This record gives sequence, C-alpha cells and structure tokens, in this order.
Amino acid sequence: MRGIYNTKTGVLSVTEAEHSLENDRFSLDYAGRPRFDLSDRLDELAGDFSQRHFMKWFHGPYLLYIYDKRQKELTVTQHFFGAPVPFYVAACADEIYFADSLKKLYSPTGDVFSLNEAVLPVFLYNGFLPGKDTLIRDVYKLPIRRNLVMSRSGIRTAEMPVFFEGADSREPVDEHYERVVKQAVFENRPVKNPDDDYCMALSGGYDSNCILYYLKEIAPAKHIRGFSVGGARGVDETGTAREIAGMYDGVSLTSAMVTPETLRHMDEIVCRLEGNVYERGIFLQYELGKLLSEEGCSHLICGECADQVFHQMTYAGWGGSVAGVPNRNGAAGDVFHYGYWDTPYEMAAYVVLKKNVLLLRSFGVDGYYPFLDYEMFDLGYRTREMNQRTKGYHKERCRQILPGRVAELLVKQGGTTDMSALFEDGFDCMAAAARCRYYSSSFSLTRKYEPEEAARDYYLTLLYLESFENQFCGHGRGRTYVFIGDTKSAGTDEPEGI
Repeated sequence: MRGIYNTKTGVLSVTEAEHSLENDRFSLDYAGRPRFDLSDRLDELAGDFSQRHFMKWFHGPYLLYIYDKRQKELTVTQHFFGAPVPFYVAACADEIYFADSLKKLYSPTGDVFSLNEAVLPVFLYNGFLPGKDTLIRDVYKLPIRRNLVMSRSGIRTAEMPVFFEGADSREPVDEHYERVVKQAVFENRPVKNPDDDYCMALSGGYDSNCILYYLKEIAPAKHIRGFSVGGARGVDETGTAREIAGMYDGVSLTSAMVTPETLRHMDEIVCRLEGNVYERGIFLQYELGKLLSEEGCSHLICGECADQVFHQMTYAGWGGSVAGVPNRNGAAGDVFHYGYWDTPYEMAAYVVLKKNVLLLRSFGVDGYYPFLDYEMFDLGYRTREMNQRTKGYHKERCRQILPGRVAELLVKQGGTTDMSALFEDGFDCMAAAARCRYYSSSFSLTRKYEPEEAARDYYLTLLYLESFENQFCGHGRGRTYVFIGDTKSAGTDEPEGI
C-alpha cells in the first residue's frame, strides 16, 4: 500500500494496494482476510465509523482504508492487536504520504531519513516504540487502539471502539470455550487450495497443540505439516514437538535451529522488520520463515497471542458489554518498561504479532491466527478471572481435551530460544557492545533476564539499531517536513492529532 492525500483538495491517490473495492460513494483498500465479500458491505458504510466494529469483517489482523468520496475523508482502522502490515505516515507541505513500508517513503522528497535519537532509550529497554513514534524522525505510525482520519482539516486520531458481545453469555463457560476455539480453528485454516496440506507451527506448548488437536478433529484425513525451530543451546522444543507429531496419524514435523550462523543475517532480519521490533524471538522467527520458504509453504497456522488473549491484564480497566479503552494511551505515557506480566496487550501488539507477521510476510508466507478472531476476545474477557496472568483456565481446558500422552508432554517455555544459541563459546558481549555506535557505559542492563543473557540482549539491540541506521538513514541532513497545521521548525514538529 502506498498513497498520497492532498489536504487542499481532499484528493486521494493510492497505488500498490493489496485489495481494492469501490462504488459511487466509497472506496476500500485493505490488507487482511475478510470473512465475506466486502463488496456487499460498501452500501452499509454511511454513518459514523467511530462506532463500527470492523473486527467482525475480518479473520485476524487487518488494516482497512475507507475513503468517503463525498466528504473527501480517508479513515484508516485496524485490528485490536494491530495490522498485518505497518502504516507509516509523513507530511510535506499540503500532501500527506502514507505507506506500508519505509522503503516506499523514500521517494516523496528525495531527502534521506535520519534516526530518531530521542526515542532510543525507550527502544533499548523495550525493543519497540509505543504510540506514534518510529525510529525515523518525522515519520509516524498508527498507534494501536486508534483510528486515523485524513481530511482537508489535516490529520486526527480517535479511540477505536471495542465490543464484547458474548461477554455476558449464559452458555456454560466450558461449552463456550470449546465452541469458540474449535470454530476459530475451523475459520483460520487455508481453504483456497483444498488439496493442499495444512502447515502449522508446532511446539511443546499448549496453544499450538490445542490448534493441532482441533485441526485433526475438523479434518482427520488431512495431512498436517508441522514446523518447529529450536536453539543450538538453551531452549529447544523441537524434540517434544517431534514426539507429539508422532502421536497423530498424518502429522509430520520439519525443524531448524538457531545457531551463530543466524546472527550473520542480522542486516537481513532488520531489513525485513524495518525497525518495528527487536526481541530475542526475532531470530527464531527468521529461521522459521526461511524454513517455510525453503519447504514451499505459502501459509502457516499460528498460535500467536493466546498468552495475551487469555491474560487478565489485557482487559484491565474495561467493563460492561462495551469496552472502554485502558488509560495506557496506546503508548502508555505512564509506562516506560513493558513486559508480558503487566502490559500483555502492548506486548502482543508491538512485539509478538509484529515479529511474526512481518517476518512471515517477508518470506511470502500468510499467517493464520485462530486466537485473534474477535470471538476469542469475548471468551478471553469472560474467562479473565479464571485465567489470571498465567492463562490457567485455558491450560486446564487443554489438559482435559487433549490426548493424555500429549497433555503429559506439554510445557511452557515462551516459544523462543536463548540468545546464547547465537554466539560461539567465549564471546564477550559487553566488550563487543562497547564498540557499538550507541553504547553507553551508564546503561543499566535489563532485569528481564539473568546477567549474561541481559548483556547479550543489550549487545544485540545495539547491533540492531546500528544496522537499521546504516540501511535506512543517511548521515547528512535528514528529511525536512512541514506538518499540517504546524509551523514549528523541522525536526521538532509532529502531525497534529497523531
């Protein structure tokens, strides 16, 4: 997706859209998997988009552009956990440029990008930038939980509504769980080529094995190709995954490993992610994407974000059948350190889903996400007290539903690998970090990991930033933008409302 909106005329020009539809009143461009033919819904669009529940229109992540030809307004909206592609926006004079790739934003002015050094402390500690900021000065992204509107008045954003229509269901909770999860797996399997095998990520954890069980129940004769990635040292679930695959008829497993060779591809990984996220799991995801590409797989059924959908804190601050938005600002102005225990929603949207979707798509692989259909959020909200922060109810249901031999093998190791797998014996990460461009001797290592792993994390984040700057930024003058409704000097101004 790439486009320009002119704030003087209200004229929209879009190129390279993944999917496009239009009638006399509206045009739609979108990335995602619709539940039905969206051309049948164009006539329903008149009215207030801020009260629309567009998650009902799609399976899993989506990004939707709605252009009202009469009002000459463009509304951009997304899945509750974010979009399958980025949305970058920048403005120059009377034109607002937007694209789903930083590479597509190189052309508007011809100037080079410059690194947004003001946000580096946040990125170094979290591996992502909450809210509107990106690693590029004067280029912004669509924050989670927000809709964006471009009009002749400029740019504004508004809270994205979230509805829990089944939260007060009288259906017994166990029956509700089984019906919703099975239906989500059924809906999130590839059907374009009915004779193709199903490809899925398989580990020794609850979520992928829950999906595998229901896939076999739905299509017992279908061959399922499981894929698993482990570490040359540290966490390695490939053995458990292979043992579980062997317990089912028609299930095979192909695996790969994260090794020091993986780290030699850092520049390629950064290029594919475009600076959206650094997290130690990006190396596993890279090896997974490469493996799928080599094996000729065009899709992958994934268990991503079950940890967060079945996490009590994802729903903190909400109530009733219509959800209010937690006061964490999408960018959580009162939060500096993010983590899976206290801020699962932000971690799902900015880390888990981003690293998975962006890397898979960069290898030409479409991800299918059963745990991200909108009915799953109804279920997660309803069972939030039962799940607490450890998805306790979900795991208990898995233990009751899955075959006994499988349930006995299930573990929960985060689905990632230790960073030690990336290094040869004796490698001194702190000595290497001291030679990096943005190293600081006063930096306090993260307490998320034990000291040696924290040192590796700091070094790899520095490498990531340096690679990003080398690939995407120039070392001379950065871009100069004059933002809509703002006359501040270049380098300090921001689009109003973002």
